[in-house]
Parts: sequence; C-alpha cells; structure tokens
Amino acid sequence: MSNAQQRRFANDTVAHLLSVSPTDWQGEVHLADEIALGDINYSIEDSAVALLAADSEILAAANAVTVAGSHAGTLRVADYFSLIELAIQEYWGFAIEDSPAALLGVVDPEFFDFADYVAVTGNDAGSLNLVERENLAMVTSGNDWAYRIVDSADNLMEADWVASIGSASSVSILAGAAAADSLNAADNLIAQILDATAVNQINGSAAAIATAVSAEGIDTAPDVAAIVAAGAALASDLGIIIDNTYAVVDAAALTAISGAANQLGFILSFPGIYTAPDVALTVAPGPAAAADLNSMDQKTTRPIDAGMVISINGNAAEIAVALSSGGIEKSPDIAVTVNAGAVDAADLATIDSNTSARVNARAVSLIGGPTELIAAVIGSDGIAMSSEVATIPDAGAAMAAHLISIDRHAGAAVDASQITQIIGTAAELLRAVDSPGVLLPSNFDVIVTGLIDTAELATLEEANGSGAVHQATAALAPAYLEAVPAMASHVIRSGTFMNLVDCAGSQTFHVAAGGKLNLIGSDGDNLIVFDDYVAADLLVSRSGATAIFSLAADATQIAWIDTDWLYAPVQTIAFGDGSQMELTLVGNSMSLGGAAISEIGALL
Repeated sequence: MSNAQQRRFANDTVAHLLSVSPTDWQGEVHLADEIALGDINYSIEDSAVALLAADSEILAAANAVTVAGSHAGTLRVADYFSLIELAIQEYWGFAIEDSPAALLGVVDPEFFDFADYVAVTGNDAGSLNLVERENLAMVTSGNDWAYRIVDSADNLMEADWVASIGSASSVSILAGAAAADSLNAADNLIAQILDATAVNQINGSAAAIATAVSAEGIDTAPDVAAIVAAGAALASDLGIIIDNTYAVVDAAALTAISGAANQLGFILSFPGIYTAPDVALTVAPGPAAAADLNSMDQKTTRPIDAGMVISINGNAAEIAVALSSGGIEKSPDIAVTVNAGAVDAADLATIDSNTSARVNARAVSLIGGPTELIAAVIGSDGIAMSSEVATIPDAGAAMAAHLISIDRHAGAAVDASQITQIIGTAAELLRAVDSPGVLLPSNFDVIVTGLIDTAELATLEEANGSGAVHQATAALAPAYLEAVPAMASHVIRSGTFMNLVDCAGSQTFHVAAGGKLNLIGSDGDNLIVFDDYVAADLLVSRSGATAIFSLAADATQIAWIDTDWLYAPVQTIAFGDGSQMELTLVGNSMSLGGAAISEIGALL
C-alpha cells in the first residue's frame, strides 16, 4: 500500500471512528481512487483510463485534474471528448483509434490535427461509399486500412474516384436501379469485379444492357430486370440479355429490331420478352427458316422487311404460309428448299406460285392431296423433285388424265386406293386402269366423257369391280367434262351429253330437248331449266342420291342430276312455262316440290 493510500486508510478509519468531517487534503495531488466523495482541497493526476472510470463528482470537486505523464494514450472519439471535459490542463498528448462511423461522425474533424495519430479499429473500415472513404482518409494518419466500396454506378464511373476505388478489396453497387452505361463505364475504370447483384433493374439501350449483363467484370443478379430504351436494337443484343436473366425483358419501347432470321424468330417467340405490337422488323441478308419468318409475322402488325433474304427453308406448310403472307416482304425470286418428309400438294402449289426460282423439293418423299394438284406440282417445271417421290391422291373423284400425269412423273407407284370415281375419255381411263404404276381400289365408279365401244366398256367394267360405269349413248354426241366454278350460265344443247362438276352455285343451266346433263359435286343453289318442257311432260325417279328426269311418253332421258348433299342439298328445277320447284336431297331422301321421289319414279 502506498503512503497516500495508508494515509487515506488511516484518515477514513479515524473519521469513521470519531465521526469527523471529510478530509481536507491541503492541496495535495492524489490518484482518483484515493479521494472519497466529500473530500476537499485536492487535485487529481491519473491515467486517462482511471479518470474516465472515476466518479464524476469527485473529479468535479478537484482543484485540478491532469493526465498523468501528459499523455492520454490511445482513446476512442467519445472518450476523448469526455476527457477534455474533465482535464483542465491545456495540453496533453493522445491518439485516436475508433470505428469509421465514430471517426466520420465528428462535427469538427480539425481536432484530429492534435492527435499523435488516428487509426481505424482493427485496421478494417468495412463498407464505405466513396465520399466516406475520402473523408476517412483525410482524418486518419495512415490509409493502409482495408475497406470495401459500396456506392451507386453513377458515382463509380467518375474518374476522380479511380484511386479510391483501386485500393478497395471489393466494389459493389447499391441496391435499386442502375443505368447500363454507368455500369459499363465503372467496369472500364476498375480492375476488380463489379458486384452488381443488389441491382434489381438495369436501364439503357439494348447494346449497353447486353454488354453489362454479359461482361466478365460485372456480376449481375440472375433475375435482374431489363428495361430497354426506345429506338432500334439488334436481335443479337436482345438475345444476350435474355440469356443472362430469367426476369421478363421489357423491350416494348423499341421501334425497330434487326438481325438474322433465326435470332429474330427466337426473340419474338420467347415468352420472357415484351415487344411492341407494331415493332418494325428487318431480316439481315442470308438464309431464313420459314418458321422464324412466320413467328415474326405473328408478332407485329407491320410488314416484315425480308427483301434481303436469299433463301427460305422448312417444311412445305411453313414455307407456303411465309411466301403467301402479305405481312412478309420478300424477293420474288427467293430460293426455296423444302424439308424431307411428306407434303401437301396444295402447299407445293402455293410455293411454286410465289417464287420465280425453281423450288428444291428433292428431299420430299411423299405428296398427298387432290389429284389435280398433285399432277400440277409433280409436273411443274418450277419444282425440282425426286424421281422416286411417292404420291397418295385424296379420296373422292379423280381425273384419269391427272392420274396418268402423276404416273408419268413419279418413279414410285401412285397410291390411288382411296379414289372412288375416275373421270375421263375411254382412252385415258383404259390407260389409267392398265398402268401398273397406278394402284386403284377394288371398286370404283367410272364416268366416260366421250364415246366408248363395247370392248372398252367391258375392260372398264372388269377393272372397276362392283362400281358403276356411266357412259354416252349412241344417240348422243361424244360426252365431255367441263368444270365451271365461275360460269354464270350454260346451255346443254340437243344431242349433247355434258358432265358439269364443282359448279360454284347460283348458276343457271338450260337443258334443251335431247340434251343430257350430269351435275356432280356442285354447290347449290343452281337453277336447271328445261326450256322445252312443262312439268307434266317429265317423269322423275331416283337412284340413290341421283335424280333422273325423262320424258313421260317414252322414257328418253333428259337430265341426270347428282345433287351431292355434302355440298348443298338444294337445286332449283324450272320449266318452259316459268314454273319452279326445289329438288332437295338429305342423305338418300329426295323430294321435288315437297313430294318424295321414289326409286320407281312418278309423273311430275
């Protein structure tokens, strides 16, 4: 125990025992813990630590309070300001070591000028923005403390901050939105990886955003939103953006997008991007897939500029849609390559009619569709096709001439097994049924469009199984077939046997005395006029779905009308006196003027 402590112990003991007044120290200088509350006439000299721990009333009652050795050692900022309130001596040495927040919180940093040195606790300042880093560097004695920069992209791109950023252990962008140009500028200024994972939205041109999200020096969030600025963009840049975020890309402000067809097709069909419904699209020179062009066509109301596309490929249906679309502007001599596989003849016909270049369909293995279309495309000089292509005509009626043409151009056999009726001259029919390259069904009907002799008839009847053979009579001139889809009217004169097929409806056919009409597969309502007869002159009967009109007197046939209920079940029958009645067919039920027609027949 020191002498002073011994004296204080003795005095305290005496005071306690004798209940005397507090000690009067007679101006002596003591340590803070040697003074009791109530003592008087004393001064205190002690370490900064002891003074900061002492009873403030004891210190306030002292004549003087000084720091032992005139040096307070290393203090925190708060301790320094507390100490200067306690110590009355004018000068004493000190050092400051505290957190960056405490150091930066000093209102008047000039007081740091009196410190021996100012340091950051642990020599690590943590995360600072650029202003904080500069201010901290101004007040600390050494700038070798570690720190991380967290600031806005706009601040980081300022060249004045390069030195401050360069010494940071890491550089991060504040949470929120950021301009792509600022991110890219900051990336170019710093050597560290720019941590932009807190950025939830990047704005700017498509090119700038694409650079930012794909840069090796910028780390962005996998779900960062991208808002593309108004103007034009390359499809390749939009593709890069899509590849680097699974958030929806807002490109609705774009007025134009250009690029390769496959890039445009991908971009516009991708569900994670919004584009304007009237965005202008320009396809770069080169080849294009029809599917990509069609995808673009569905995504904009404006015509697509595909005038520089040199070739188009895909399946026949896709190409036909692309070439016939009014929304795709393309070269009139664009080259076309059809993918391998089966195609519809109608698609090939559409393709052939929409380019002056020869269509490369050599990979096509099978053509299906109406017989006349198959014949047209397989024989077209505008389509290059394999000699081994297979063909399957649709079910229904077929022209013998078309089957012959298909057989002549196709190396593989023509699968005509779905054909139900063959129409043509006797020579054409015989050639079709005799050809080993035309595979016909076991049973089919035949319509002869000219004269036929007994031997030819026998051959056809043997070839068509249980099917019927409709032929011209000796009394009539050679029959002929005429398709009249747009003819307003026609006259079947005396001695003429005429087959009329696929009439468009609302047409008039006049049947003169001695004329014969076979109306097949025709849209109603057509008008059939018996100019030389009144209703009482004729007998009407039916055979299945066929109405047969003949003279009541001698059963000479006047008209044979197959109304074909699949198209329209009503035809109008008129007579020389101007009267009319409707011929109605539903299934095999037939009526004329509301009266059912029996198989046997009845007078009108």
